[in-house]
Order: sequence, then C-alpha cells, then structure tokens
Amino acid sequence: MKKYIIGAGVVLVSLISAGQEITLTEALSKAATGNPDLRIKELEVKKKELETIKLKKAFLPKLTARTDYDFREDDDDDRGFGPQSIGATLPLYTGGKLTNRLSLSKVDQLIEGSESDLLKLTIRERVIFKYFEILNLNKQIEIAEGVLVALNKQKERLASLFNGGKLIPKSEVLKVESDILSTETSKRRAENEARIARYELNILLGMDMDEEISLAEYEYAGADLGSYKLEEEINYALETGKRVELEELKLEGARYERELAKTEFKPDIRLDWRYMVDKDDEDDQDWMLTLRAEWELFSWGSSLDNLKQADYSVEQAEIDHGRNIDERKMDIRQAYTEMMTLHMEVESQ
Repeated sequence: MKKYIIGAGVVLVSLISAGQEITLTEALSKAATGNPDLRIKELEVKKKELETIKLKKAFLPKLTARTDYDFREDDDDDRGFGPQSIGATLPLYTGGKLTNRLSLSKVDQLIEGSESDLLKLTIRERVIFKYFEILNLNKQIEIAEGVLVALNKQKERLASLFNGGKLIPKSEVLKVESDILSTETSKRRAENEARIARYELNILLGMDMDEEISLAEYEYAGADLGSYKLEEEINYALETGKRVELEELKLEGARYERELAKTEFKPDIRLDWRYMVDKDDEDDQDWMLTLRAEWELFSWGSSLDNLKQADYSVEQAEIDHGRNIDERKMDIRQAYTEMMTLHMEVESQ
C-alpha cells in the first residue's frame, strides 16, 4: 500500500514508510487522549466538580477556634495564646441561597461537561479534515511530479525538433518551459501547504510539531445516502444533540441566577454554638447557644436592581436559545445539502 510521508521541512511520496505510521482511526484515538485543548477542558470539568462538592459542604456545620488577646500595659492575663473558645455555625434557613447556588453549580458542571463533549467532536472533525487535507495535497504533489516527467520529455522532444532543423517555432518550446515552471510552482506550493498541515495535525494529536508521521491511505466505502431523512435527522438532533443540550442548560442556569437574586429579599437564619475552652473565673458559663437571624431592610434598591438584571439575563437567554436552535436546524440542512452535492460530484467524476 502506498504511504504518504511528510518530513520536517520537505514532503515526499514514497512506497517506504518513515516515522510513525497512523491510520485515521489511530489519529482520532490519539487526539482523544493527547490533544492539549481537551486535556485543559478535562481539568476545567474537574474544577467544576470540586466546586459542587464545596457547595454541598456549605450545608454542614462550620467549626471555628477563637482567641482574643488585648495588648494592655496592666494586663496580667497569663492564659497564653491557646484557643479560648470553640464554636460551630449551622445554617438553618438562607432563603434558598445555598440550594440555588448548589443547583446553579450543578448546571455549570453539566455545561462544562457538555462543552467538553462538543470539544471532543470538534477536535475529531478537525483531525479528519487535516488528515484528508494532507492526503489530498500529497496526491496533488504526486500528480505534479508525473506531469513534470511528461513535460520534460515533451520539452526534450520539441527542443530536438527545433534545434535539428527548426521544424517547429520557438514559441512551442517556450510554451512547454512555461508549463514546467507553472507546475513546479504548484508542486512547491502544495509541499509548503502539506508541511503546515502536518504541523497542525501533530498539534491536534498532542505530538511534537516536528515529529514525522506517515499517513495510511483511506479505504472509501459506499455510503447509503437513502438512509438519511433530513427532517428525522433534525428532530433527532433537537432531542439528543449536544449543542441543543448546551443551549437548554444555559437557559436553565440563567433561571437559577434569577432565583438566587430573589433570595436577597428573604431572611438568613443560623444557629451558633460556642464552648469556652479557657474561661474567666468570673464566668461560670461553659457554653452558649444562639439563634441568629438577619434580614435586609434597606440597601438603596441594589437587591431590586440585581433581580431586574437577572430578569433581563433570562430574557436574553430565551432569545439566544431560540436563535441557536434555528441555527442548529440550518447547520443540519446545510450539511445535508453539501453531502448530497459532493455525492453527485463523486458520481460524475
């Protein structure tokens, strides 16, 4: 099987493989684990997971140790610097702050996961595109080399006729020389484009940019285009597609943001417990339990402004959601039309 070998700085077409040989399937698998963008996104997903775990812990009691020391000249306190008291705070009612923050964090986590899945599909698409771009460029180089062989033979024949008795005009020889220069220019341009494309493919795969790779030919199989039903494909994408799922999550997140803004108008109730580790002799109380409630009475309307902003954000998200759904439908129709057009071109070729 013929292999196209792309070196660092030159492009060769050979029957002998050099460097690492990969198929399209292997390239896709390598990109799934080595692509730097995907690795960064995976870390973002883990950060969102930890954020959700942190918010879950906010429902649990918070323990603190406290020490007070007054720097006074007449202070004869010899208790040292150890903790004087240990306390705990338990949120009883926060007006929905904690629950809505947790819900919003879960939505953010799902959004990050959905974006990660979309990025994987995008990387796959880019790898496939670069893979076939390189094969196509190498095919152009191979054709150009064959054309150059034929043109050089033609030039030798015409030059022999012209020099042997001027049986043909000089313009015939010059025309072939011009064609040779044009073909060499096209070949060199394809070589440069293939080299850049190879660099880009290496980066997509998470490999060193200068590492040599050998791309195997792709065996094309016939496609049953009759199995594609445009309207069914659109409905399927709207029901299960990752892009639509992402739009739904963004809208849900905006609604949780609005619910979170509403909590500013509700009270915050907490239970405080404190145990005196090192108490004064005058104080015979070892511990105390306090119920604390806070309710915002006046903030110059800033809480109401926050709620209005959240309402506007929800409205923006709803408009954006509708527009993006229409764009997804358009993308599928465009891809379907392009697929059918390319199929017809292949048949005509």
